[in-house]
Amino acid sequence: MKFIAALTFTLFLSFLCCINFTSAQQPMSNCRFARATWYPIHRVNGLPAGTCGFGPVADDMMPIFSQGFVSAPDDETYNGYPFLSGPLAIPTGKGLACGECFELAGPSGTITVVVADVCDKGCCSNCQGSLGNDVQDFDVESQVWSQLINLYANGQTTINYRKVACPVGTKKVSFFFSDEGSPNPWYFRLRVYNHRVGIKAVQVSGGANNAWVNLKRGWTNNFDWIDMGGVVFPFQVRVISILNQTITFSQKINSANDLVPLRRFVSNSQFSIPPAGFGGSSATKCVWAGPPRQIYTDTFGGIKGLYWKDWGSWSVTPNYASTTCPGTTRCISVASVSGNAGIQIGYATSFPQTMFRNLTLTVRTTVAGTTFSNFVIQWQNDGATSTSFKLPVITSTWRAFNIQLSRMPISGGRYRVLQIILNQSPQLLIDNIRLIA
Repeated sequence: MKFIAALTFTLFLSFLCCINFTSAQQPMSNCRFARATWYPIHRVNGLPAGTCGFGPVADDMMPIFSQGFVSAPDDETYNGYPFLSGPLAIPTGKGLACGECFELAGPSGTITVVVADVCDKGCCSNCQGSLGNDVQDFDVESQVWSQLINLYANGQTTINYRKVACPVGTKKVSFFFSDEGSPNPWYFRLRVYNHRVGIKAVQVSGGANNAWVNLKRGWTNNFDWIDMGGVVFPFQVRVISILNQTITFSQKINSANDLVPLRRFVSNSQFSIPPAGFGGSSATKCVWAGPPRQIYTDTFGGIKGLYWKDWGSWSVTPNYASTTCPGTTRCISVASVSGNAGIQIGYATSFPQTMFRNLTLTVRTTVAGTTFSNFVIQWQNDGATSTSFKLPVITSTWRAFNIQLSRMPISGGRYRVLQIILNQSPQLLIDNIRLIA
C-alpha cells in the first residue's frame, strides 16, 4: 500500500531540468478524466520503492523511474480497471498496472509516469478509485507535481490521462527473484521490470516434461511458484505481454542453487511499440480539460473532493440548497442586504481565462414587481481581480445571462474564484452557473 498519505498543501518546487519526460509516448488508449494528488513515495537508499516491489532493482530501472517520475493510482486502476475489456483484456489479477506507464495532463503541462505504488482507499481517504465512486485517482511524486501542476492547485486537481508505452530507452525486459521467503524448488517469487507494455502472464518451463506453467500473480506485482509441487530443473522463464508478445529468457535456472534472492536476469529483447491507433487512441497528446463546466446547477459541480464550493461571503449568508426556487429543484438564495455584500464560489485549481468563452447564469428576484440593477460579477486569483461586469436589470422572472469572459480580463490571465457583488439588493435566486468553452 502507499506508505505515506497524500498531503494537501501547495508545494513550492522547481522544475527538474536533467531529464524531460514531457514528450508524448505511443498511446494505448484514449484520454480519460481523473484526479491527481501529491505524495512522497517510499524510498530505499534514495531511490523509489513502493508496492510494486521495484525497490531492489531501482538502480537498474528505466530512467523515468529512477528520476522519480512515478505514480500510485487508486487500487482499481492499479489492478487493471478500466482496461479489462477490448484490446487490453487480460485475465483477472492484481497489480496489473505495475510497471505500466500513463500520460497525465494537468494545468501546467503533460508528463509520463510509471506505476510503482498503489493509493489504497483502505488506508487513504483521498484514494477513492473509480468503481462506485466519482473518478480515478493518481498520486504523483514531487517531480511530477511540479511539472504537471506547478503552483496552480492546493494538493489536488483534475487531470486527463491515458495509458502509453513506457520510454524504456535501451533497457531490456528483466526479472529478479524476490527475497520474500527463501526461494526453493517448492516456492519462489519473481518480479518482472523494464517492460515497455503491461504483463499478461509469466511462465516457467518447470512442469512435467518441461511443460510451460503459469506462475500465480499477486497484489504486489509478484509471480509465484507455489502449491504446484517441486519445479523441474532446468527451466526457463518467459514473459507474455498484454499484446500477446512473448520474450523467453535464454539463461536457464539449472538447479536450486540458481534460486538466489535478488539475483537479476536480463533478456535480449524488448516488447514492440504498440501500433498506431491501438485501443482507439490518437496521436494527439492529452490536454487538461480544466475545471468542471458546471459551477452550480441545483448543487455545486465537480467530482469527489474537487467540487466548486463556497469560498466565503461577506455581509450575507447564501443558502446553497434552497428549495424555494420556482421552476427548478434547488438554487442559491441570497437574502436582501442594505449595504455592500457578496458571495464567492471557487475551485481548487486556477485555470486560463482563455480556456472558456462565456459564463452563463440565471437570476431573478423573489417578489413580483421588484427589480435590481446592482448585480456585479468579477473573477479573482492570487490577489488579482478581473475587470467587473454589471448585469442588466434583474426582475422577478428567471432571466438567463450569457457573459463573454473576454470582457473580464485579469492580470496573469487565470481565474479561480467567481465573485458576485451585491449592493442594496432585494432577496435573489441564482441558478445554472456554467462555463462555456
